[in-house]
Amino acid sequence: MSSVNLLIMETLIKYLDSMQPLSAGLTEHLQRTLKEKIVSPGDFLLKSGQVSRDIFFIEKGLMRMFYPWKNHVISSWFRKEGDIIASPASFFTQTPGYENIEVLEPGVVYYVTFDELSNIYTSFPEFNYHRSTLLEKYYVQSQRHNFILHTKSAEERYMLLKQYDPELLKRVEDRYIASYLGISPFTFSRTKKKFAKLAK
Repeated sequence: MSSVNLLIMETLIKYLDSMQPLSAGLTEHLQRTLKEKIVSPGDFLLKSGQVSRDIFFIEKGLMRMFYPWKNHVISSWFRKEGDIIASPASFFTQTPGYENIEVLEPGVVYYVTFDELSNIYTSFPEFNYHRSTLLEKYYVQSQRHNFILHTKSAEERYMLLKQYDPELLKRVEDRYIASYLGISPFTFSRTKKKFAKLAK
C-alpha cells in the first residue's frame, strides 16, 4: 500500500485509537493487512445469497443495506464515513445471507476478510476490546431502530431520524428513507412537507 494510502488510513487508525490506544505491532499489522477499494454508485459490496466474506470501514461515501420482502424492498441500514459495514448474520456465521450492500455515493473503503479478522483477534487479544465496543455501538442502534419502528407514528419516526441522523435526510433518496422508516413513500412525502412548513 502506498504512503498516500497510509496517510488516508490514519482516519481509521485514529478512530480505533479513540476507543483504546493500539499497540505499535497491531497498528503495523492493520496497515499491512487492510486493503483499499474505490467504490462508485451502483456497486455492490454484497448481494443477497452470497456469503459476506469481508467487513468494511467506510473512509468516504455512503452505503445502503437492503433486502427484498414480498413486493417491497426494505432498507435496513445506511452507513457513511466512519462506519463499519457488513451483513452481520452472514459475516459472523459465514453462511449465505439475505441482505444486499449497495454503494450510493462515490467512496473509499478499507476491508479485511473474515479469516484475516479472526487472525487479528488471535494474534492481538487487545483488539477484542475494539470488537466489543463496536458490537455494543451497533447493537444499541439496532435496538433503538426496532423500538422506533414498533412504537412510534410516522411523524415521530421522521422527527427521531431528524434528531439522531439529520444528514441522512439530505444524502439519501426519499424512497429509501421511507422504507427504512417503515412507511409508504406517499406518507413520507406528506410528513416531510408538513415539517418543512412548520420550520418556516
